[in-house]
Amino acid sequence: WGTENLDNVALSSSPIHSGFLVSFMVDARGGAMRGCRHNGLRIIIPPRKCTAPTRVTCRLVKRHRLATMPPMVEGEG
Repeated sequence: WGTENLDNVALSSSPIHSGFLVSFMVDARGGAMRGCRHNGLRIIIPPRKCTAPTRVTCRLVKRHRLATMPPMVEGEG
């Protein structure tokens, strides 16, 4: 694979207008992302929780479009 197709999506392609999709890289130093369209959305990966560089892909799905809510782990929500 070339570097332009690491996520199976060409970097030159325009974003999909039907939804919200963003990805960012996290390494051993951790990472954080704050939504720009939905400023209450924050994703934080603490330091030393990823053993290798990892791409995190996020998609915002409206609650009324879900057939069932995704499972939550203890302490969420």
